[in-house]
Parts: sequence; C-alpha cells; structure tokens
Amino acid sequence: WLNDGSGNFTDSQQALGRSRSYGMSLADVDGDGDIDAFVANNSQPNKVWLNNLDRYINYPPTNLALSNITINENIPDNSVVGTFSTTDTDDNTFTYQLVRGNEDTDNSAFTIDGDQLKITDSPDYETQSTYSIRVQTTDSAGGIFQKVFTLNINDINEPLTNLTLSNNTIDESEPANSVVGTFSTTDTDDDTFTYQLVRGNGDTDNSAFTIDGDQLKITDSPDYETQSTYSIRVQTTDSAGGTFQKVFTLNINETLTNLTLSNNTIDENIPDNSVVGKFSTTDTDDDTFTYQLVRGNEDTDNSAFIIDGEQLKITDSPDYQTQSTYSIRVQTNDSAGGIFQNVFTININEPPTNLTLSNNTIDENIPDNSVVGEFSTTDTDDNTFTYQLVMGNGDTDNSAFTIDGDQLKITDSPDYQTQSTYSIRVQTNDSAGGIFQKVFTININDIVEKQTCENTAQNNLVVNGSFETPV
Repeated sequence: WLNDGSGNFTDSQQALGRSRSYGMSLADVDGDGDIDAFVANNSQPNKVWLNNLDRYINYPPTNLALSNITINENIPDNSVVGTFSTTDTDDNTFTYQLVRGNEDTDNSAFTIDGDQLKITDSPDYETQSTYSIRVQTTDSAGGIFQKVFTLNINDINEPLTNLTLSNNTIDESEPANSVVGTFSTTDTDDDTFTYQLVRGNGDTDNSAFTIDGDQLKITDSPDYETQSTYSIRVQTTDSAGGTFQKVFTLNINETLTNLTLSNNTIDENIPDNSVVGKFSTTDTDDDTFTYQLVRGNEDTDNSAFIIDGEQLKITDSPDYQTQSTYSIRVQTNDSAGGIFQNVFTININEPPTNLTLSNNTIDENIPDNSVVGEFSTTDTDDNTFTYQLVMGNGDTDNSAFTIDGDQLKITDSPDYQTQSTYSIRVQTNDSAGGIFQKVFTININDIVEKQTCENTAQNNLVVNGSFETPV
C-alpha cells in the first residue's frame, strides 16, 4: 500500500522487495475499526502498509452456547439434548469435547457427537433432576473456550401402574357404612390421588358401596345368604390428571359361630409344656384357622399357657394345691379375616391316690362270671370313676377276669387244684382323666368236696349216702 502523503492509501500491487524483516507499528491508522500494521507513518510516502491485520491473527472463542438445557425424563438412551455453537470473531470451524474441571460432575452421563450433546441413559426425574457438565470448544487455529452447563430434567407425569385395596373380605352382619379397606396407588411420581366408583365392565355392585377419601365403605350390612360376592369398578386419578381403573371382587365371610377345646381338665404334676387339648372352630366356610390368646374379660391366666398351632399347652407343671383352676381368653381367626372369641376354664385334677377291692378271696367251684368283689377309689376330688384291666407288671391273669361297672368277675369257675392264686392289674380313671393303677392277688379257697358211693355188693350198707368227713 502506498501513502499519497495526505493519509490516503492505494494498493501498489508491488512486492516488498528482498527484505526479510520489517520493523512495524500497530494502530488503526485509517479509522475502519481494524488493526493496521505499518513500517512508516503517513507523512512518508511510498512506504509499505499492511492494512486489516485481523485477517492474519487468530482470536480465541469468546463464548459457548447450547441450544437446549432442559430434557424430559424418560427420553430414549442416546437422545440429542441440544446443539453447541461458538462465538468467535474469526471465521473458524470448531470441535467440542467434555473436559475435566470444576463442575464436571456428570460428564460421564453424556457424549458429544460433532456439535450435538447426547445423554447416554434415559433420565429419571425422581432419580436425578439436574446434571452438571464442563465443555470445551476449540477453533481450527487451536483457540479454546470452556464453559459449565447445568442441564435440568423435566418431571413428566408418569402413568399410574396399579391400584390395590388393603382388604377384600367383609364379615357378614358388619354394620352399615363399615370400612371395607383402604385404596393405594402405584405411581413413580410423588403425587396425591383421588378415588371414585366408575362405570364399565365389573361395575355390577357399585351402588352398594361408597368411597370416602381413600376408604371403601359398604352401604348396607351384608348377609352371606343373600349375596356372597360383590363386583365394583374403581378409578384412581393422580394430581396431574393421570388415571388407572381396576375391578375388585369383594367376598362376604360367613362369621364364625363357635370355638371349642377338646379337653379342659389336666392332672396336676404333668410335665412343663404338656398339651391340654386341641382347639376347633365351627364355621360354614371352608376356611383354615389360627388361634391366639387375647386380652379381654377373663384373660386372667393367659400368661400360663401357649398355643402351638391348634394345641393349647400349659407352660409350667400345675399344682392343685397352688391353683386348681385357670381362666384364659382365646380368639380363632379364619383365612378370610373372620374372628370369634371364647373364654375357657382349665381345671386341675388331683388324680386318684388309691384303689381297693372289697374282696380278694373266692371259693373254688363258684359259677362262671361270679362276682369276686367291688372296686373303690380314693380321690380328693368329687369325681366318678371307671375301672379297667390294663397291661403291665402283675397282669398275668387279666384274661381270666372281666370288670362290669365297679364289679370284678371271674370268667370261669375256679379250681383250687388247678390254680390257687391269680394276679391282675387294674386301673381306675376319674372323670377328669386322672388315673391310678394297682396289682391285686386273688386267692382261691380249697373247699372240701362231697364224695358219693354207689349201691354195690361190696358196699351195700350205704345207699346213695355221703360222708361228711374227707375220705
């Protein structure tokens, strides 16, 4: 460029010559806003000027932008979040990369493809609502600029996935407007829910129920014989308007009518944890039952017992003199939630302490099935007793006798010469199950037998006579 001496410059279209170096000054000589380089001042004509030096010097990027910083939750893996753009005074091309530095916390959750930012895995608002990344833009001349971006996840209302009712079985005869159960909704969002009976398949018995908040109530007291099942259709609605519907079948449970215990009397001194008896429940339904000791009237001695399955057991060995009766309160529960309670009195029995026989000696030759004697029992309780021949030591001749009530009878007429003593083992049972066993020796009397002589020639002085003295 040539200076005409007045501050005007024209392109000389001439080479600078052979000089390899020039001393230059920098200034906006011509006032066009661009930096100029010159080797002389404008008062010296015919010197070289280099105008618009910006075209020869690289300026680094001054800003980095992302077209979008908000992402909807649940978008697919590797979805594009947005596009990067760079502010740079030069006419450059740019590359982008995730770099280490302050606030690079979530760099690993993203990738950059060209100028596009992509999220690796589908985001979930409830798991993480914001991400922080650090990105660098590099121009084609090596200039760089870094910036931190905060990416926000939109909480999209996710669809409801299920509706449940805490209980679907009702005892018959429950009062009108009784609560059947409580509704709950499965939803990944932190929403509130409303519930309503709606029309549709399975809404047959909607009119028999109301919903109060999240509680289902039956309008009238149910009767199993009139209707044993009900069908309703219910809708749950979340605070964002999402809905889910479901049909429920409600079963009416025919209530339990009785609870019994197979035995309520136990002997004193039985071992710890002995079985007292077995519970059974009267119920017209085909249910299974569980049993438990419960609080209430007459539960005084619950702590002295345990229930194992259907068996009632006494914890410690009972002593009649310490406590002769116990009171417990028990509940039976059927598989449909029905319950029934009953109070039981457990009696402690003091077992018999002795057994006697009124006679233990019989004459030989008495008739078959003759009574030998009568049994009696010593017992402090006011009981009745039964008697039986039992196996054990001393039972050698049990088979030769029978017991009828409290009477001992000999089956066949005894003969002293054949067997002079018998040994039997007998058990007395009181009405509460107490027992006592004893061995008895039965003695046979040797009776003098009468002799009869026939009318013969050798003995013709005596005719059909008899001798009263032994022969």
